[in-house]
Amino acid sequence: MIKECIEIDGDLIGAVTGRPAGFFVIFSIQELENYVDSLENRTRSDNDRRTALINSWNQNNNAQTTNKY
Repeated sequence: MIKECIEIDGDLIGAVTGRPAGFFVIFSIQELENYVDSLENRTRSDNDRRTALINSWNQNNNAQTTNKY
């Protein structure tokens, strides 16, 4: 539902994953820029973790490696 609000309706909604987790409406350019920077950093971190998992699997499972990159 939130995804639809953002991608289809154009609503400016951010999400907080900490405690407490939840959603918030973005009201200022500063909030928007801070939030999109946070999304970019999370994406990089997730991708680094993905790469590490693939590399570890391939190093430890020579008979059955993955070519996901």
